[in-house]
Amino acid sequence: MIDLYIDLLGENASTLSALRSHFLGKLTQHQNTVQIDYYALALSSARHWLNHAPSLAHQNRIIFLICPAEHATADEAANQIWRAVVDESETLRRTLSKHSNHQQSLQIIRGSLSKGEEKSDPQEQSQLNLNASYAFANAMNSIGKKNKERENNAPKNYRPLPKTLINYACEKCSDPQCEHKLFSSLNLN
Repeated sequence: MIDLYIDLLGENASTLSALRSHFLGKLTQHQNTVQIDYYALALSSARHWLNHAPSLAHQNRIIFLICPAEHATADEAANQIWRAVVDESETLRRTLSKHSNHQQSLQIIRGSLSKGEEKSDPQEQSQLNLNASYAFANAMNSIGKKNKERENNAPKNYRPLPKTLINYACEKCSDPQCEHKLFSSLNLN
């Protein structure tokens, strides 16, 4: 069962593919509950994403609009198309599902693709990668909290207390009447 869909939107397919691979490499415990897809080139894939993305009717969807600083001016028109289509998808999702608990989140990820000349460590990530990783970690943190809440609300299979021990269950109570009941049952035994 997929708990969370993450859609990466942007113009450069190789950047989106690299980010997807990076995110999938970080998945450990949520590997089977998170699906990450990417859609490049707004002019050719925005309408397809709007109408046919697997995440469209899903309850939890996060959209990362990837905006590298190096392509900011060239991608400006495409980013406006993506933003308009994301707004349309919000309306479309409301009409598809009558449930009020469907959530969609758009996060715009900005940053430089280059690592800069001052960075000598080959493991050092670009600013765009760091920003995307931070947003991804927050998404995984929220899915972990939702899973924990679901586990806490699940019915527990505890063995019921025997009738003779029921009075012992409130040892920390300071109500005089309750203490009287507790101690009077002890006196009887």
